[in-house]
This record gives sequence, structure tokens and C-alpha cells, in this order.
Amino acid sequence: MIVAEKTKKSWYKRWWAIILFVFIGLIIISSLLPDSDNISNQQSNIQYQILESWSIPDGQAMKILISRDYLNEADMTALGNKLKQDTSSDRNVIIQVYTDKQASTLRDKVLAQEATQEETDLYDMHFVGLYFKNANNGNHQFNIFFDGTTGTNQKTISY
Repeated sequence: MIVAEKTKKSWYKRWWAIILFVFIGLIIISSLLPDSDNISNQQSNIQYQILESWSIPDGQAMKILISRDYLNEADMTALGNKLKQDTSSDRNVIIQVYTDKQASTLRDKVLAQEATQEETDLYDMHFVGLYFKNANNGNHQFNIFFDGTTGTNQKTISY
């Protein structure tokens, strides 16, 4: 009678070791994913002051003031998400974002081309974002001007 000799598997080839590796792998992958609580906390920490608001058909328009400290990609993206959330019940929205209160008051003067060069420069440097939503044509964007409207460091986020 011939007896077959059973070969012993290495510990890392056993069923319990494979399950352990999969479990550890899932833990590592889940730790690399962004935490949705951190994203919403970042959104809620972004604060802005409404300087002026007025009604537009099916919505609202406003000028808001933010801290210059928010002029980075993460905070401005969080601001856009907060504006999206804050205006979710409006069909149409136009929000102009400024980092200087005086610059926001120059808007009409600059657009009418009645501002001095110094006033125009101040306006251009501190007008840092334009959030708009138009439910009629589907446009929904946040244009960010990190170094002002005449600068080259800009980003557009489409929603």
C-alpha cells in the first residue's frame, strides 16, 4: 500500500492568511479615501459676509466678502460647494466674490468705465470669483480668479 505524503503549505498560502491580507488591504484603501465629514466640515468653516443682495428672475444675486486667506484651491472649492448648498432652492443665482469691501462698491463705476485706473486696479485685484447658476440653460459654474480678474491663475468649476 502506497501512502501519499501530504505537503505542508506555507503560512501565507493558507486560507486564513489570505483573508487576513484582504482585510488589511481594505483597511489601507479606506484610510486613503477622503473623509466626507472632513469635506463638509471644511465647507461649514468657510464664512462669507453678504454685502449686497437683490432679486433676479427666479433667484437672487449678491456680492459677498471673503477673507483673503481663502484664496487657495481647497478653500475656494469649499466656498463653491457652500454657495451651491446655500442657493440650492434658487433656479438662477449670480454671486460676485470679493476680498475687499471697497472694491465691491466700485463694480458699477468700473463697468460704466467711469473709474480711475487706480480704482480699476483695486477692483480687478479683489474681484476673485463669480458663481452663477442658470437653470434655464443648465449653466452652473464657479469661476475663481486667484490673482484677480486680470491675472492668469484662474480655475473654473462646473457643477
